[in-house]
Order: sequence, then C-alpha cells, then structure tokens
Amino acid sequence: MQDTTTKLPDWYGLAEETYRARLQDEQTSTYQTVKWQVDAINDHLHRLGITPIRQAQVSQGLVLKPALLLEPDYDEGLYEVSATWDTTSGHVAVAVRGAEDRPSGAPRVGRALSGIGDVAEARCCGVPAPKPEPLNLRAIALGALTNPVNPDHISPEAHAIVEQLAGLTAAVLYAADTVSRSVSRP
Repeated sequence: MQDTTTKLPDWYGLAEETYRARLQDEQTSTYQTVKWQVDAINDHLHRLGITPIRQAQVSQGLVLKPALLLEPDYDEGLYEVSATWDTTSGHVAVAVRGAEDRPSGAPRVGRALSGIGDVAEARCCGVPAPKPEPLNLRAIALGALTNPVNPDHISPEAHAIVEQLAGLTAAVLYAADTVSRSVSRP
C-alpha cells in the first residue's frame, strides 16, 4: 500500500506562522480603526447632548454598528435615525432607514451630524439622494486611448472604426490642449 499523504517542506511551517501573524496584525488594525470611529461617534453625540437608545459599538466581524438615535414609525412615515461614521468624508453623519429600506436593511448615510436639529430633519425628511459625480470627459477619453480594444474580441471592420475614433479623440485632445495653452499665456 502506498502512502498518499503529502509531506510539506520544512519551510512551510514558518510560512503559515508568518501568515497567521500578518492576519492577526490586520485584525488588530481593523479593530483599532473601528473602535476609534465608535469612540468618535459616541463622544460627538455626548457633546451635542444626544443620549442614544443604543451607543455605537464594534460588532462581530469587526464592523461598526451605528448608534441608534430614534426608532422608526412606519405608520407615520418617520425614519429610523442612527449616527454613523462617514468614511467618505471622515465625520459623524446621520443615517436613516425607512420602510423602503427594510428588505436590504442598509441605512442610507446623509450629511454631517452638526447639531441636534439634524436628527429631527433626518427623521422627517430622510436623506437626500446623492448628487451624481460630474463626468471627467478628458479622463474618459485618455483612458480610451491608453486602453485600446483588443482586436481579437471584435471584427476587423469594428477594429478599424475603433482605431479611427481613437485618432479623432487624440486630435481633439491635442487641439484642446493647444487652445488651452495659448489662452493661458500672459
């Protein structure tokens, strides 16, 4: 009978140890970041004179659980309001969850929580829809030039058209740069 177990090389034990140490460091770093955000939320609420129903906390999986400020009243059309950390802007923000959000369960993050009135506004009005980011057409055009379409994925006729469009795009960008430079001279 033949031995079917695979013998691992001697160095593999050290590789596993290194991996476990790195994983532990990442978890510690994540915990410290989330704990800092939780403390920032709870301190901010205290400074505003807001006593939450449930303070912000670090939940299982090292995820921030927002501070619950107000329960929803779906019959009256009033939102649940929480205080959370807005990672995009780096501040404490209001978050709302309405009846329409219940299936996904995800609250919608609104603006910065700068005063107690922001809580009442969020409860009654929710959060406004985010404004769409303006398109950077120049970056899109440059991206199309630097990442051409793979000719293996399209027909030869389509590839010829794509190359012609790339040439026109380059010409328009060149003309725009030339005009911009000539206008900005003293």
